[in-house]
Amino acid sequence: MSGTVSEDCWNCIKRSIHLPHRYLRETRQVAFILRAGHLLLYVLLWQTTVNASGLDAEEQHHAADLAASLGWPAQIISIENHPLGLQTLSVEKQETKHSPGVRNARVYQYDYTRRAARVLVIDLQTRRLIRTQMIDSVHLPLNQAETDFARSLLRANEALLDKLRSEQLQRGQPPFSSLEDLELKASIFEPTDPDHPCATTRCALLSLFDATRTVFSLEPVIFLNSQKIGLLQHR
Repeated sequence: MSGTVSEDCWNCIKRSIHLPHRYLRETRQVAFILRAGHLLLYVLLWQTTVNASGLDAEEQHHAADLAASLGWPAQIISIENHPLGLQTLSVEKQETKHSPGVRNARVYQYDYTRRAARVLVIDLQTRRLIRTQMIDSVHLPLNQAETDFARSLLRANEALLDKLRSEQLQRGQPPFSSLEDLELKASIFEPTDPDHPCATTRCALLSLFDATRTVFSLEPVIFLNSQKIGLLQHR
């Protein structure tokens, strides 16, 4: 098995290097400790990934469902139809220092029909709303549905796809046949220019990589609210 040392192998080592037995014993102990350390590190990393939000999947599901069922303030009305509608952006555990036994969740939402964001605090034990707070910023992290929507808009833009293929040809690489041939990483775009459309609406900045792990110089900006596409302007 990879990562283990058999008795026969240790005997070969003894015969070939002629070290005192105690050094070989200490070497085996060090190897065992290193293997155990690697296993412990793997377990810790796995636990960190699973519990990154501090909640299990069922708790996240119940909190998101309850938040989605709750209405918005009367003054925040729906102003347009949008394919994304109401999006749950993240569900996280709210730390309560003075009440360690209490389990509350924070649910972050963005409603594309209202162009508004909010956070709701949910009591996971009673499954009741504790409070709601509107959020001024629209630059909360993207969720998977938004990333998939951005990808679909790019996939439908043949003119931009042709520009990306031309960039590959200029590098001496064969052009991709479909967007699925590329690796895509999406992040929320927050411009420094307050007059930029993405300063007040949600936009996805896309970084694209081909099979050689080369990043494209063209970086599409997907205007999620208006469902339009632009390119990041480098200054």
